[in-house]
Amino acid sequence: MSAVIQKTEDGKLWEFHCHGCQCNHGFDSRWTFDGNMEKPTFSPSLRHGPYWRMPPDWDYEKAKAEGRLENDPATGRLPGAISWTCHLFVKNGQIEYLPDCTHELAGKTVPMELL
Repeated sequence: MSAVIQKTEDGKLWEFHCHGCQCNHGFDSRWTFDGNMEKPTFSPSLRHGPYWRMPPDWDYEKAKAEGRLENDPATGRLPGAISWTCHLFVKNGQIEYLPDCTHELAGKTVPMELL
């Protein structure tokens, strides 16, 4: 079995791949960790957001060609930016996405991915 989490270079954070956000998230010393590198459990839940992000189908080159890379003066965000939240538990190597996630895995449980 291989590790599904890893320490960051500075050694302050345990990282894992988030299927819902398609990026890494991490736990630091504020969470408890059971020490299991293959099927970890962290407590309590981890919440990222809300923050602003471009939707998954956003096309940078198209936006650039159309001159849409300037922040909207009214909102301070790029046109098309969406509010994004990821809220989850990691239990026994499974990522339990909570219903307040704004991605397609809200309410679902998936196995952690090997790093």
